Amino acid sequence: MKKIFLFLLTLGFAASVTAQKADKKADKIIEKYLEAIGGKKLDKVDEVLQKMTFKANGQEMQAEILTSKKGRGYMKMNMGGMEFVVTAFNGDKGFRMNQQMGYEEIPAEELKKMKEEKQSFVHGLDMYKKYDRKYVGTEEVNGKKYEVVEITEDGKTSKMYFDPETHLLTMIKTKDPVTGMENATVFLDYKDFDGVKFPTRMQVMQGDTVVQEITVDEVKINPEVDESIFEMPE
Repeated sequence: MKKIFLFLLTLGFAASVTAQKADKKADKIIEKYLEAIGGKKLDKVDEVLQKMTFKANGQEMQAEILTSKKGRGYMKMNMGGMEFVVTAFNGDKGFRMNQQMGYEEIPAEELKKMKEEKQSFVHGLDMYKKYDRKYVGTEEVNGKKYEVVEITEDGKTSKMYFDPETHLLTMIKTKDPVTGMENATVFLDYKDFDGVKFPTRMQVMQGDTVVQEITVDEVKINPEVDESIFEMPE
């Protein structure tokens, strides 16, 4: 479960910050990436619903994740036939699962911050001008060179690897501040969904070891959403 949440945190990299150190080379690489995955079509994407399958340590879990520009979102999981909402928020209300106490409301200050943050399915790169970013050169991984951009948000730095031929984001590396271990999420097999490209296979790595495999089973752009999911279960 902890490894799944590590991946989800990587997926939802975006946060509200004050802006910042610009690097023209880094900006150009990010802009080429945004153009490669959809360009102007991204402006018409308000919400994205992704259904994923996680595999780790011989276990399998399905997740349904809504990211949205409308100040709302949710994450629902299914494990061993048991389905449950992990967190959901919409407007001035939100709740989350507490493993000891069941469901609880999200505190007002925390909810306010969640509402202020624009959720992003492109790892915050649609808001890249709000972050410190710099081009750090090329780096070879498994015999192939990638262009690397460092994005810094609230003092935390992520290294983003872009394919110079396709301009697609292929990997994000972060360092665990507690253990010092480097974690990475690798993005594979991009496919087109209504004119926007999404990776359909991902690997979460610790060091050189793959600790989790993720398959994207379905992507819906601007989906119909059952509003009842934002009501806290009794």
